[in-house]
Amino acid sequence: MMPRSKVSLLASILTFFNDLQEWEWIPRRFNPARALAIPRTLCNLIAPDPRIIADDIWAKLLHAGLHITSRTCRSLLIKITHQSPWLRFRWRWCVLAIVWLFSGLRCDEIVRLRVGCIRWQREEAQIAATHEVLPSNAVCYLHVPTKKTGAAFSKPVDPIVSHAIASWEKMRPA
Repeated sequence: MMPRSKVSLLASILTFFNDLQEWEWIPRRFNPARALAIPRTLCNLIAPDPRIIADDIWAKLLHAGLHITSRTCRSLLIKITHQSPWLRFRWRWCVLAIVWLFSGLRCDEIVRLRVGCIRWQREEAQIAATHEVLPSNAVCYLHVPTKKTGAAFSKPVDPIVSHAIASWEKMRPA
């Protein structure tokens, strides 16, 4: 049996014994939640099963993210001179939406980002397969620090991400 099937079977048996005890069809001699708890090793065998986001839903998310950046955040940049905490809070959420939509990072990787995580490619680079030359400052990298079980890495991202993070770093409090 596959790990998900084993977990589902254990959960069904646990529910069965819980119902039997709740309806007083059998005496309470054991705790089903403890006796039939799903082992951690079995949970570790279950691999992630990411959902594919439908095109129409992804289009709505992108529209919302672009709507935030084009209208709300630009108006916030003009109003930032007041430096009110509410505006800084809203600006942070705008940047977070941009990073989430355009970087392709997981939520735990976004949380680990630090100030100064943006790095631009400073020199021209030649693509080996096509022999094309990328001009300097054409590629932006986002540095994601290490975690408990993984190494640090840099990921190329859209320039809109780097511009949003850089503007947030300029206006954030020390």
